[in-house]
Amino acid sequence: MKKLLFALLFIPSICYGIIPKVSKINISEISNGNPITFNNDIQLKDGSVVSSTSSFVSSGTIMSLSQDVAPQSGTVGSIYGLDYDEMKTYTLPANTYSKVRVRANGFVFGPFSNIVLEGYVEILVGTNSPYIYTSYPISFRVPATGTGDYFYLPYSIEYSFTQTSSTLITLRIWNILTNTQFNWYVSNFVVEGIK
Repeated sequence: MKKLLFALLFIPSICYGIIPKVSKINISEISNGNPITFNNDIQLKDGSVVSSTSSFVSSGTIMSLSQDVAPQSGTVGSIYGLDYDEMKTYTLPANTYSKVRVRANGFVFGPFSNIVLEGYVEILVGTNSPYIYTSYPISFRVPATGTGDYFYLPYSIEYSFTQTSSTLITLRIWNILTNTQFNWYVSNFVVEGIK
């Protein structure tokens, strides 16, 4: 009985020193409202570091690449019928992820007017048309109800794709009607890699 009790008390303390435990994830934060970026390495209790590309990181693990929560806003006007603003961008590094997921939230707002307002929000992957990937757009239309009130249209967009080489990811808003303008706001722009 004493041997069993000794084993139950002693073995866990031995195992604690042998089994590596995750003590923290190294996060570098850039202050003053700039995005928080992650280096994705996991530091073990013994001080060693496991890379996110290591075989220790299991399939399906989500690695945060960029958490851009710096608010950004602007106005997109259209004099000739089709104009856009690039609300946020991120340069995806070369990687071994099975999927990359991009998410963004924000809203479109402005005063009602005597003309219809129409546009859409999309995620583009690549630097030039034709783009490598283009998400399904989130479209909106504001009726011509006259002046005096404001409209507020929230949006949430998410897009997943496979891309292992370095490229640009862009969150873009389009204004598609002539001689109109409206305001836009982005509250976050998140990029994640899925092993």
